[in-house]
Amino acid sequence: VKQGHDRNAELEQEHLRRAVKGLSAVVQSQIWARCFTYILKTAAARVLGPKKFAEAEIRLGLFLSLALLPTKEGCRRIAIRSSNESAAFVLAVLSAILTMALSVIGYALVPGTKTAATGTTRLLAPLA
Repeated sequence: VKQGHDRNAELEQEHLRRAVKGLSAVVQSQIWARCFTYILKTAAARVLGPKKFAEAEIRLGLFLSLALLPTKEGCRRIAIRSSNESAAFVLAVLSAILTMALSVIGYALVPGTKTAATGTTRLLAPLA
């Protein structure tokens, strides 16, 4: 009985070590991603100027949120329930296709400004 208890304690400690290591990796990746994003946004704001940067930031943020949220949340919930690895792969591919389709539809529906040269509507008109 003592050996079984010791083995269970070792397994619990191993699980705890793995959980802490995984949490540490997630926190580190979030910190680096936030720092990198901050540096890129600061550089873009200096190059574009505050007005153009703010307009582009708002449009892109709204566009990405609207296009990516449904597919990300829906696929995440389905993948959590899926135990089959090949089904999860198919779900990832379908998610990418759905995201691209929503992005194209969103691009077509979001009002932009018409360029004088081509007469086409562009989402990133403030960057021009």
